[in-house]
Amino acid sequence: MIPFQSLGNTLRWKFEKFSSLGKEERFSDVFSIGPTSWKIAVCIDSYLSIRLYYDSENKNEKNWFCETEATFKLLRQSGTGKNNEKIYSNAYNYLKLSSGYPKFESWNTVYHYGFQKNDSIIVEINLNFVFHDFSKKIDNFTDIIVNVENTEFNLNKGVLCSKSKYFYDLFITQKSTESAVKLDNITAKDFFYVLMQFNPNLKIIKENNDFETLFKIAKDFGVQSLHQLYEQYLISDECDFKIIQKVKIAEENGYEFLMKSCIESLKTVADVRNVQIDGLFSELKETTRWRIMMRVLDFV
Repeated sequence: MIPFQSLGNTLRWKFEKFSSLGKEERFSDVFSIGPTSWKIAVCIDSYLSIRLYYDSENKNEKNWFCETEATFKLLRQSGTGKNNEKIYSNAYNYLKLSSGYPKFESWNTVYHYGFQKNDSIIVEINLNFVFHDFSKKIDNFTDIIVNVENTEFNLNKGVLCSKSKYFYDLFITQKSTESAVKLDNITAKDFFYVLMQFNPNLKIIKENNDFETLFKIAKDFGVQSLHQLYEQYLISDECDFKIIQKVKIAEENGYEFLMKSCIESLKTVADVRNVQIDGLFSELKETTRWRIMMRVLDFV
């Protein structure tokens, strides 16, 4: 659906002189898989940390991202029992170049239970990933170049139209035949984030939980998956908005799941009353006010 290359491999690193390992990360040699390069890093305090770094030359460019699923393993070298392994799914991009486990295993377990032998440990990562590269044109796919902050994204109009009302209006409603467009109402970082959301299998929260920016992008570009992500956030315990604020947002944007969640969260007559006396209540549509007031009947 968008430019990608699906790849996989096993990275294995035998780290010598385990006793010399401290809080500072130590890095493996570079592992190359297709057009990508990776490094493993370990350090230890009371716990062994294992991280995987994306280390390709394009790592600071803004027009790529990489979906990964990695099985991190600490291999048992003596005694009985299984290897210690954990599975980690992540999306790498120029803003996030590493992932892993800061507390993979305790020092005591590593040292005394067969994972360390002759002052060495063996780390293995089974890495499968899909690499999306928007910097290159692809035959029979690329038919539009989107320029954002002097960064070019080689894309397909059909994909953009199917995922974004903004592009649907531009290319279908307005019948634009341009082979290149420039966007001034979004940063390259945020446009790249929009493209990541086009993949239905990715569940990515915006860096620093910047949901206000996420919501603005969802509205400006009409990306339904971003609206869904924002609605999920508003329903979750992470959001500290008042109920009446959430109801207002739900009403304005057609977030019916959020609306139902807000009304069902009113557990007593007093809860309903507190919403009614809020200044925002009078700004709601009559149908919304009626739904809130009817909640009282559930307590009769």
